[in-house]
Amino acid sequence: MSGLGTEIAKMQLKARTTAIYLSDAKKNQESNRFNNKNEKPINKDNGHHNNAVITPVSRLITIALITATLHPPALAQDERSLTQPPPAAARGVQPVAAVDVERFLGSWYEIARIPAWFQNRCVKDTTAHYQLRRDGKITVINRCVTRGGNIDQANGLARVLDPATTTRLQVSFVSLLGWRPFWGDYWIIGLDPDYRWLVVGDPKRQYGWILSRSFVLEPALLEAAFLSLESNGYARERFVLTPQS
Repeated sequence: MSGLGTEIAKMQLKARTTAIYLSDAKKNQESNRFNNKNEKPINKDNGHHNNAVITPVSRLITIALITATLHPPALAQDERSLTQPPPAAARGVQPVAAVDVERFLGSWYEIARIPAWFQNRCVKDTTAHYQLRRDGKITVINRCVTRGGNIDQANGLARVLDPATTTRLQVSFVSLLGWRPFWGDYWIIGLDPDYRWLVVGDPKRQYGWILSRSFVLEPALLEAAFLSLESNGYARERFVLTPQS
């Protein structure tokens, strides 16, 4: 039954229930007056009963059955919801199974990103370069062109949280005499089998990037990258494309 049809049926049932209740109340009142005047007891042996009692009961049973049909128990609806998988946004962000560090290193072009305050100066040609250090950490060099046409560069450091898979990293771009008080999550949550693109996100879905080995990512590959984002609960509408010249 459609939602509008159900609402109409509910209104009709409510009106009918009220009318039946008032009618039965009136009949009961009249029956009580008649019985008080005549004071005749009911003959239980002849199988005859007072209709003023039977009629309301039968009608109430009918109303209850109709009501149960129009108003299925909430528990049944909850049980049905348990059989449906939760939406992607309700699930946690999941990194990819594993990343080959050697294939990850090198230069990447930013194709799209969620706007962030620390990239407000960048208007085009944003790139990221990763270089492995001897201590196992990764040097990060981000570059972009600003509104004034200048090159803006940020040097950072990435540490690997899970060396067995290298899918969860943290990056820092603030160093106070070698001490880095601030680290941000940098998870690889989407990856092309041929490493033509990768998707970076964080557990809270505050940030997100689509990176590519080439400065232009063909539509089919870009769609695959967006699908990996959506499977992790990201909305593609949050992303803006990065011009590359």
